[in-house]
Amino acid sequence: QFGLDLLWRPRVFTANRYEALSGEIVADQATRLVWQRAGSKFPCTWQQAHTYIQSLNVEHFAGRDRWRLPTIDELITLLRPTPQFQELCIAPLFDFTQRWLWSSDRRSFTAAYYVDAQMGFVGWQDFSAPYYVRAVCSM
Repeated sequence: QFGLDLLWRPRVFTANRYEALSGEIVADQATRLVWQRAGSKFPCTWQQAHTYIQSLNVEHFAGRDRWRLPTIDELITLLRPTPQFQELCIAPLFDFTQRWLWSSDRRSFTAAYYVDAQMGFVGWQDFSAPYYVRAVCSM
């Protein structure tokens, strides 16, 4: 599922072509997606994650109003092979505070999938788990 191996890591890693559009957002020319550099300041439940996305759209964060919670397929494009030392499995231009990221993909009526940017795998958790949000929109 989601093009993952037996350890729930991407079978193939995306050859990202990042471009910092501002201090707040990053464009990936390879996927044609625009990402928040940081994301939510604090962990939140899955329902709160949707509220956070709505607030970004209301305030026109970075001049855009089509922010959304990313799918797992989109989130795994951020992952890199397992790093060495204290790096995470995402590019260093992203804020490392947001290590566990909610996706929009549900696993069940009470759980959703997330990406662990620290260890580079996909997991699932109950909606009440405290994870971060890194919003995405199309170019």
